[in-house]
Amino acid sequence: AGNVLAGAQWQAPRRLHGAERGVRPHATPATGIALGAEQAIRICDRHRGVGADGVLLVASNAGRPSMKVINAEGSVPERCGNGIRCVALHLRRAGWIGADVFEIDTDSGPHACRVLELGATGTIEVSMRPATLVPDQVPVLARGPVVDEAFEVEGRLLRVTAVSMG
Repeated sequence: AGNVLAGAQWQAPRRLHGAERGVRPHATPATGIALGAEQAIRICDRHRGVGADGVLLVASNAGRPSMKVINAEGSVPERCGNGIRCVALHLRRAGWIGADVFEIDTDSGPHACRVLELGATGTIEVSMRPATLVPDQVPVLARGPVVDEAFEVEGRLLRVTAVSMG
């Protein structure tokens, strides 16, 4: 799984992932790309598309990169921690960013990125927001913080903590 980096000119997919959690085939970023939820759903389809967790849209705003995320089911989160690291690494490797320290704008505001290593795996550090457990900031429908709560899914009991790095 993973995310797709979308742009105006598609290229042969390379594989990127964040925190060993999935692969992200990607394409060349472009300014002003317009892609909606329906297109993202089709792209992410596991049988008729490339099979991804979401699409990462990259544009430039006054010379600074920005990123928008469209999840596989069409929802639009404010940001994606793994996705922003993949975008930062791609932008730096492709030469669209010349410095090892730069910012990427997201719907939750700018996030400072620092390239620690460009090698085969790449290492990117991203400044996220302070963690919060406040339900309406996560967001989660709950009367109070959800910390190590029991949550049943298809007869299987899971332990859940709802947190935002927002």
